[in-house]
Amino acid sequence: MTEVQTIAAEKNSKRARKTSNKGTAPKKGKAADLIPIADAMKTAPKKGNGSKSSKATGTIDKTTSKTKGKATAAQPTAAVPAKDRAKSFWLSDEKIAILKTEYKDTKSIPIPYSTGAYRYFLLALVQLGADKPHTFQAVKGEMRSLMSAPDTKDDDKQTAWQRFINKDGRAENADDNKNADERIAQNAEVLQRLGGNTPYGQKLWEVSKVIKSKGVVVDILKSKDGKERLYRLNLNASIPTNEFRRTRIAK
Repeated sequence: MTEVQTIAAEKNSKRARKTSNKGTAPKKGKAADLIPIADAMKTAPKKGNGSKSSKATGTIDKTTSKTKGKATAAQPTAAVPAKDRAKSFWLSDEKIAILKTEYKDTKSIPIPYSTGAYRYFLLALVQLGADKPHTFQAVKGEMRSLMSAPDTKDDDKQTAWQRFINKDGRAENADDNKNADERIAQNAEVLQRLGGNTPYGQKLWEVSKVIKSKGVVVDILKSKDGKERLYRLNLNASIPTNEFRRTRIAK
């Protein structure tokens, strides 16, 4: 082979190698910088799962289980028990102990509400006679007497009864603008609540732990003609009675 032929053969060989590489070697900055889609789907983490776990380190962020070495999905927060949500409606063990001591010394039915219309409503039922039905007017009259005592006066020289009466028509919501009679009747029904998120009658029911009974509740009964409401402080009942509607909460 002559020198000219040798040089030509080398050029043809180089050209052939370049031609064969064009189909496999990606151009810089394009295919060489990309991961095949199939492989990317296998390795890339899914968006939005909130997990920062790594198989190499076994670390897991706060949104997942604290188990080391293995990533697990975050668990939903358990619902807070109703009793825990409504702790303010329950008597503490300390309060029950205090009421037991008072009951032992006085033999008077403990009233678990320290102030306000609930307390005076229950005091009125106790004064009129527990376990007996009383008319609305009798209960209201006894409340007026108790709430008009001189020791209930505030800095403005108003008694508890005067403050209670002066609340008429002062609610922001027109539907809540009830007069004194309507609020007394409403309070009686509120004190029958033993469940849900606002069990206002739960403290009263727990007085049963003090006097050792099934439960202490307010009953709303019908008069003989079925028109008038009668109120009774029942010292031995697990659930309240309302003869004007079905009892909503069972104990």
